[in-house]
Order: sequence, then structure tokens, then C-alpha cells
Amino acid sequence: MTRTYLSQQLGRSLDEQANEAFALITAAAAAGERCPMNAPHGPVKQNAVSRLVKQGRIKVLVYTGNWRVAMILQGPHAGKHTLKPTDGRSLRMINGERAVRRKS
Repeated sequence: MTRTYLSQQLGRSLDEQANEAFALITAAAAAGERCPMNAPHGPVKQNAVSRLVKQGRIKVLVYTGNWRVAMILQGPHAGKHTLKPTDGRSLRMINGERAVRRKS
């Protein structure tokens, strides 16, 4: 089965799923809330966030415990971000790439 076939069977194209995810993430950033989680734990469809990153619409920082911070790069809320962790978590990944730790 191809990805196109699967997305058609689910009723929405990958771009539509990415647009829905962008709307959810943008709303969370505008409200200063935590980034919505991926399915099955949250409303964002699998692979929608990575698609938004590839499209240059968001930048994603992932901290320990999978706390995700999305920075909006396009649209009227560009420059805003979802809630950052307040408990000293370490940055693990940026846009899916391992974060480089600097020696002090």
C-alpha cells in the first residue's frame, strides 16, 4: 500500500493533516500552552509534525521526557512558541536531529 492510498483511506490528504496540525500547534502557541501530542496520545496525526518541519512552517525542540516545544515560523503567529518546560529538562533534539551538548 502506498502512502497516498492510506491517506485517502483515512479521508484526508497528508497536506490536510499537516494543516490541521499547524492550526492546533499555532493555537497552543498563541495561548502559551503545551504543544499538542501525536496520536494516539493527542490530536495530532502521526508524521504531521515532521511534515511541518520539512515545509519550514515550524521548528521543534524536544526535551527529556518528550516535552516538545514548537516554534511557529510562518503566518501571523510567527515567532511565538508553545510552552517551554519549567523544570530544567535537557534539550535532546532539534527538528529530529540530536542536540549537541557543549562541554562546560
